[in-house]
Amino acid sequence: MHELSITKSLVKTVLSRFDDKTMKAVKSVTLVLGGMYDYEEKWLQRYMDELSVGTPLEGAGLCVKKVPVTFKCRRCGFIFPMDLKGSGSVACRQCGSLEYDMHTGREFYVESMEVEDK
Repeated sequence: MHELSITKSLVKTVLSRFDDKTMKAVKSVTLVLGGMYDYEEKWLQRYMDELSVGTPLEGAGLCVKKVPVTFKCRRCGFIFPMDLKGSGSVACRQCGSLEYDMHTGREFYVESMEVEDK
């Protein structure tokens, strides 16, 4: 059900950017989603379809661009992916340090929307 709450936020954001003086409808929305979020695209689209009935967003497609989870080593600056669901190494692959920060994976934003002009 987490998909419902974030889809409400998504719909609200897109509709707040909609200019009814120059735009007729939203055809599609591109969402950038970091790998830390385990949302299912089919549910995001399904909820968007339900929440957008009667709005300029009704019938729009949803394209989700997934960004992998990566970390940046504090010691050497190396950026490396890590499978958070697996049991792999948690050390930097370059220098072996255990000190690193998340570099990518928490993204959640509307990258673009394709609209039909009036």
